[in-house]
Amino acid sequence: RVSTTRGFTPLANMGDHKQFSQEFKLTGKSLEDKLNWVTGLYYMQERNVTDFGSANGNTGVGGGPLLAADRTMWNNLDAYAVYGQADYKLNDRWTATAGIRYTDEKKDFAIERNPGAGGAALSTAAIAATGTPLELSTKLWTPRFAVNYKLNDDVSFFLSRTRGFKSGGWPARAVANTAFAPFKPEKIWSNELGMRAELFDKSLRLNVTYFRSITDDVQIPARVDFNGLQISTTTNPAALTNHGLEIDADWAPTQNFSLNAGIGWQRAAYEHITANVLAQAAAC
Repeated sequence: RVSTTRGFTPLANMGDHKQFSQEFKLTGKSLEDKLNWVTGLYYMQERNVTDFGSANGNTGVGGGPLLAADRTMWNNLDAYAVYGQADYKLNDRWTATAGIRYTDEKKDFAIERNPGAGGAALSTAAIAATGTPLELSTKLWTPRFAVNYKLNDDVSFFLSRTRGFKSGGWPARAVANTAFAPFKPEKIWSNELGMRAELFDKSLRLNVTYFRSITDDVQIPARVDFNGLQISTTTNPAALTNHGLEIDADWAPTQNFSLNAGIGWQRAAYEHITANVLAQAAAC
């Protein structure tokens, strides 16, 4: 038996997770080798079965943990994608890149309280009755644009802009049928400006990158109040803007000696924060 004066929340889980992925890719050159291109198809499948257990500390007999919930969740993923990208050599110094990817992703889940377990009577049917969707679908185009300038054989500069996303889902450790509110996909635009150089007879490799990213509906794990109970969930409370600078160098003046160093600086800020989060911050 374990107890503390302040209490704690033991969490345990046991699962069976299976994943399968397959990709078909075709590459080639065209227009007298000025155009390098790649296109492909991608598929990924996940099948997960997880037994979640959680307890409340210092609430059981003799001050030990009391089993609060014991349930099994089934969640599946099927993701399809098609993509293509082309690098076109405008001349000896300039190369332009354009690419795009289309993703069609589907998720579903089911959950049931384990036989003999205490806690809330969680069930897939009861969750569906609250209006909570048991399936989520994300269909999204994610383009990429870039340009590269070759100053000489040793120094080049690049500029890129890329779209990406992280899919949404459900809070796995919700403790009530009404608490499985899904969270939305996280979407990002990432911009980079940088230099790649090999100097001093290629003994020094220097990389410099400035980046700026804008993320909408950023996913943040949180403990929120639900009908007087604190529950673990994932929220989309704000947008996130982040920018910074990264510099790394590798110096190898001889075959037997090398030195590498790196430094980074970044500044991030949340924007468009939801009203409930602002109210919680004001109350702290």
